[in-house]
Amino acid sequence: MKDNNEKNKLNFKLDEPLKHEGEGHTSVKNMSRRELLGQGFILGSGYVMAPTILSSIANQAQAQVQGLNCGGGGVSLNPKIGFLSIDLSGGAAISGGNVMVGGPGGQTDMLTADGYRLLGFAPNTQGQMNNELGILFHSDSSFLRGIMSKTSPECRARINGAVACTRLANDTQNNIQSPLYGISIAGAKGAVAGLIGTNGSDSGGRSMAPPELINLEVKPTRVASSRDLNGTIDTGRMVADLGQADAVGIMRRIASLSDNKRAKLTDEQVKKDLVQCGYEKARGTLEAFAGPDALDVFADTQLVGNGASIWTNDELTSQSKYNRSATYSKAIVNGYVGAGVMEFGGYDYHNGTRSRGEQRDFEAGVAMGGALEYAHRMQKPLILYVFSDGSVRSDGQIDNSAEGRGKGVWRGDRGTTSAALMLVYNPSGRPVMTGVGHQLGNYNPDGQVNSTANLVSNSARNLAYWVILNYMALNGDTAQFASMFPENPFGTTATQLDPYINFQSIA
Repeated sequence: MKDNNEKNKLNFKLDEPLKHEGEGHTSVKNMSRRELLGQGFILGSGYVMAPTILSSIANQAQAQVQGLNCGGGGVSLNPKIGFLSIDLSGGAAISGGNVMVGGPGGQTDMLTADGYRLLGFAPNTQGQMNNELGILFHSDSSFLRGIMSKTSPECRARINGAVACTRLANDTQNNIQSPLYGISIAGAKGAVAGLIGTNGSDSGGRSMAPPELINLEVKPTRVASSRDLNGTIDTGRMVADLGQADAVGIMRRIASLSDNKRAKLTDEQVKKDLVQCGYEKARGTLEAFAGPDALDVFADTQLVGNGASIWTNDELTSQSKYNRSATYSKAIVNGYVGAGVMEFGGYDYHNGTRSRGEQRDFEAGVAMGGALEYAHRMQKPLILYVFSDGSVRSDGQIDNSAEGRGKGVWRGDRGTTSAALMLVYNPSGRPVMTGVGHQLGNYNPDGQVNSTANLVSNSARNLAYWVILNYMALNGDTAQFASMFPENPFGTTATQLDPYINFQSIA
């Protein structure tokens, strides 16, 4: 029979499994992540707290190798280019009437009249193009009109883009095309959260991620609106109950009190520094973000609040797309979050009109433009990635209503007309393209994706890796791609990777 001292044992060896009361006395080592969350041993992503002594000790080896640097107790902003993706749920018309697509010769290698009719062009407008963003848009693209409504000429002169011609499944979350986890693996970090998304799915949006990239320890924190952004930081009740100054003071005193217990630990100096660093980091987070305006979108006058702001108060309070754009751009452009995905619903708009699709596309364009303009005002680079689950088709019948703009009505889903768009803002000047140019892959003359053009043309999974590869290329990290992503579909050598890189580095 166990005595009370053994039964209520409080002191454990460092390598000894921790057990809790319950059936089988399950050890922490054998518990699932869900069970650990339920028992309070770990927190979900996006929360910041003062680390325990045990968690600091667990990182001892790494600290000994890398050296100790608390960074003055400050926060660590994203060291990479901010990455914002927009998941247009339902199958949006990205190609053709928005971004120009062509044959093997690129965007200006014109398709047939029937091919452009399938893509919803108005009659006799196939050659009407606009290159103000570097990449070619149709001159009456609703994406483009929305972007231009929020961006300055100076901003637009520092943007370039690429379109990937890719067949995708229609109107389904089963396209494994979300690159978000790969962007995290490639180095995107944040001061308050690594990844954010608008819903509770594993990917943070509608489309899923390639399974081999998913790491639920960095699952996107749900941020559906500006109200949720401050929720990515958790300092318990200290700040709310005591005020910022007293809360920071308490953190300092906790760090000081910890000195009295360090003598019991082996390798004393390392553990002393580890504990001190842990509390200094937590204190730095409190100092940086516990103030009332730290992450408040409505307190940022570049975003809203005066006549020169990007958004009006009414836009941010009445339009969820615009609120999300302001929220996500603030978090990502400033390095508080490494990367995020905003899901916009309502893009399954093949209802026998063109007007609804034009309205939805314009709203998406406005959201894109707001994010790009904010990056310009902050003078920070930004990668904006726009994708959807499939696309739509037209039979050529014209919608002559004011909102239909004399364009072909959308009749139904058509995954063979789909594409994805990447826009890049660089404060130093327009990003330079590689020899691949603005278009990856191509369309057949009949207006459908050439599914044999390359490894991305017929694979949602490979599309995700195309995004990750170009993200790393823009950050100057191409040489690390193959080792970081050994399961990538392209290969390991420059000869194998170069045909899928559209952008030169802006890092």
